[in-house]
Amino acid sequence: MYRHDFIAPDADDEDTVVVQLHTLQSSSVREDDLCPITQETFKDISEDREVVFYEKRPSLCIGRLACNHCFSMIALTRCFVLSDMRCPVCRAGVKFKAGMRTVPVHLRRELEVTKNRLREEQAREDQRVLQDIQRSILEEDMRETELTLGWDGPGFAISTPMAEGVSSSEVRIVRIVMSTVSRPRV
Repeated sequence: MYRHDFIAPDADDEDTVVVQLHTLQSSSVREDDLCPITQETFKDISEDREVVFYEKRPSLCIGRLACNHCFSMIALTRCFVLSDMRCPVCRAGVKFKAGMRTVPVHLRRELEVTKNRLREEQAREDQRVLQDIQRSILEEDMRETELTLGWDGPGFAISTPMAEGVSSSEVRIVRIVMSTVSRPRV
């Protein structure tokens, strides 16, 4: 039996997940069973030699966890490095990410590229959410401003008692903001 140990960075022995490596013939999976991660048949996974997990024995492409769930070793490695070392099906395992030093050297570059791409996507999503929040706040502020300020031709004038405490600098800021919004026709 071949095995591969995934270890969390700066971890003790309890933070290790052992994966048994199998060929399609030595595992208990059938050829037409699907990998829960990739949704590919194990037959297709075993025939794919483009990216292999263990270069010395490319046929060792199926990983079995202690919970007896089986996966493509490439897909399982990605999961362990990008999220945590728990079974993608039953979540048994360790709540730490695998350290890159436990990944075969020939796979590290691809995983680093994937990690960087995911970080960039997360940063773009965070930026989009922040812009949506800022837009919502601005729209709410503009609605409140419309209640306290009235329109007067191309500009507007203070028209309600609530707006009497508005300073001239606040009025200029409101004018700048309001000029970006279409004005009602009089």
